Amino acid sequence: MKEEWEKLMNAIRTKQTGVLLKDIGENYDENIQILNKEYTVKLEANGLPTIFRIMQNADNRYSLEYYNGERTSISMMKWLNS
Repeated sequence: MKEEWEKLMNAIRTKQTGVLLKDIGENYDENIQILNKEYTVKLEANGLPTIFRIMQNADNRYSLEYYNGERTSISMMKWLNS
């Protein structure tokens, strides 16, 4: 999984996608609380790695979507761009 995540991060860096990837790291409980507060969502880490995206809607509210697809860089990139 780590190798695929790194491929995805490199692909995002080299393209103008408007996507920000963030690894919430070892302090994930604290970082989840920060994200929940900043974006007014209810993110939960139900196992690691938990892959999700936070999107800003037309009404300037944020929505949360978890990734449940294949753990390859190509599949995750398609999901991010959908």
